[in-house]
Amino acid sequence: MADSYKSLIEKLDAFIRRYYLNEMIRGGLYFLGIGISALLIASALEYFGHFSGTVRGALFFTLLSGFLILLIRNLIIPGLKRYRLGSIISHEQASSIIGKHFPEVKDKLLNTLQLHQQAEKSGIDNSLLIASIEQKTTELKPVSFESAINFSDNKRYLKYVLPPVGLAIILLAIAPTILTEGTQRIVTYNQDYTPKAPFEFNVINESLSVPGNKDFTLEANVDGDYIP
Repeated sequence: MADSYKSLIEKLDAFIRRYYLNEMIRGGLYFLGIGISALLIASALEYFGHFSGTVRGALFFTLLSGFLILLIRNLIIPGLKRYRLGSIISHEQASSIIGKHFPEVKDKLLNTLQLHQQAEKSGIDNSLLIASIEQKTTELKPVSFESAINFSDNKRYLKYVLPPVGLAIILLAIAPTILTEGTQRIVTYNQDYTPKAPFEFNVINESLSVPGNKDFTLEANVDGDYIP
């Protein structure tokens, strides 16, 4: 393999690694957006619904399996492919993606790969064919394939992350128990929780001490949505 063509393949491999890194960034945004949204909904439902242990268990395992699927699909698989573990896009497919960003090199890049494959299959020392490959690889050398992947393009996926993150911050600031208690009851689904009474007794007495054998009057009031 000529040095110029080897350099071309190395550039394509670097593009493929960057392609899967970009997939990981996009997948991470999906994971955060969908994961936080699901947790908010489940915690709020449990907080206000006071579900049974069976329902809370179903919520817990649904959330857990959903998180695992999102994690594997959006982060782990692209991460493995970035290190060439598993099936990855071919050089020809990478060339097509690069060609969408650099239309002027699409046909030239694909043609170079095809000429090299033809030269390898023929097994003949075709000087003209080799010279053509050298010329095309030299022309492609100044093109930065990796620049076809722009990480900043993922900003448009922030619309899936910022709303649930903002809502979570607001809830933690004004009503943290919705998240903390709801989440705790889902995680500890095998424990029984008695719903909090919609009222509470407040003792008014300044002192609860009384001399022996004397009557004691307990003064109290009741606050809440419902008065018993």
